Amino acid sequence: MEYDLLKEGKLIIISGSKTSGGFVVSRLGLIKQSIMKGLLTDYPNIEDYSLPEGKCVKYKGRHYCWVNINTNGILKLPEETAKCFDVKKNDKLLSIR
Repeated sequence: MEYDLLKEGKLIIISGSKTSGGFVVSRLGLIKQSIMKGLLTDYPNIEDYSLPEGKCVKYKGRHYCWVNINTNGILKLPEETAKCFDVKKNDKLLSIR
């Protein structure tokens, strides 16, 4: 995979813009190199994964959380996370690169 999302076994989920909605999928190693790295200063419990899986926090107007991803690239959103990102059972999701 181009962004090596399986590398860490965990993903960072970030809410999309108010206009487009949806969410962004990234990993910690990429966040550390991006303009979003301030998130890790304000929420070190995301960086060390001590924040419970799927627990959303708000930073600069967006929601962030981490979730596990298996070696097949499958992730299961905890119910709390699905609500935070307005994802419902049987929703069809579109992936845009």
